[in-house]
Amino acid sequence: MPDLPENVREFIVRDLIYIIGGGMVIGSFLYRFDRLPGQDTPVAFYVFGAGIAYVVGNALQEFFCIIGLVDIWGVDER
Repeated sequence: MPDLPENVREFIVRDLIYIIGGGMVIGSFLYRFDRLPGQDTPVAFYVFGAGIAYVVGNALQEFFCIIGLVDIWGVDER
C-alpha cells in the first residue's frame, strides 16, 4: 500500500501528457481553420475538449508505437 501515491502520480502524469499532446494537435487544427474558442466559450466545451484530447493523444502514441517511431517500454532491439 505505500506505493499507492507513487502509482497514482505516475498514472496522472501519463494521462496529462496524453491530454497535452492531443490538445496540441487539436489546437493546431483549430488554429489552422480559424476556429479557436473565444471568451464566450462555455467551460463544458473545454472539459469535452480535454476528453477528446486524451483520446487523440493516446491514439497517436499507440500509432507511433506500432510503426516503431516511439518505444514506450525502453527496449532497444537493435
